[in-house]
Amino acid sequence: MIKNTHLTIFAAMVLSCSVSFGQVFETISPSSLGLSQGDTGINQTFNIGTQFGESASAVQLLVSNGNVAAANDLWTVAQSQSTNFQINSSVPLEGFIQHGGVLGSQSAQTGTGVSDGFTAIAGQDWTFVSTLDADYDDSINGNVYDVTYIGDDTGDIESNSSAFRWVSDQPITGYTVFSNNSQELVNNFAIGFRGPSAIPEPSSTAVIALASTLWLVRRKRN
Repeated sequence: MIKNTHLTIFAAMVLSCSVSFGQVFETISPSSLGLSQGDTGINQTFNIGTQFGESASAVQLLVSNGNVAAANDLWTVAQSQSTNFQINSSVPLEGFIQHGGVLGSQSAQTGTGVSDGFTAIAGQDWTFVSTLDADYDDSINGNVYDVTYIGDDTGDIESNSSAFRWVSDQPITGYTVFSNNSQELVNNFAIGFRGPSAIPEPSSTAVIALASTLWLVRRKRN
């Protein structure tokens, strides 16, 4: 007979060795919303709930002054503009924002001091999760998050070794992306969301049942 203490220990081992539970971010690309490369001046509400296992209208993405990059499936913003993304959702959603590893384009750089970033809604905090090379620095000023080029190059500046990525610390309801760089629409970025508990953890009963089965298999093999 298998003792309860054995099952408890074995269940703990199963949990410690299992994959983490939760959901990866779902990228919301312009094409997934029916938009085309080069589209500009987008002011529209998109129903995206089905991407999170909900009814379509359960999650709405409101885009104000949005633009799509001319050469790829990314969002873009210029220095003279900003783009607002608002989430109306019946389920809490965390978010990510990712910017390419170079600020602007090689032909549209102004050099030291250029920056791109976003303004979060007050009380909704974000964490910068990328590694920065020596020529780049990230900062937080109140609810404004950005990355700045601090190197000496002008014009053709060196790209960071990885993309610039922020992840929210809790569910969010929106943010505004901006650029202090090029007047052209060359500052490209991606956005996405995830539900904090989209894949539930197994119950203790299920874990014990799994542990019992694995224990019996182990005993038979011995």
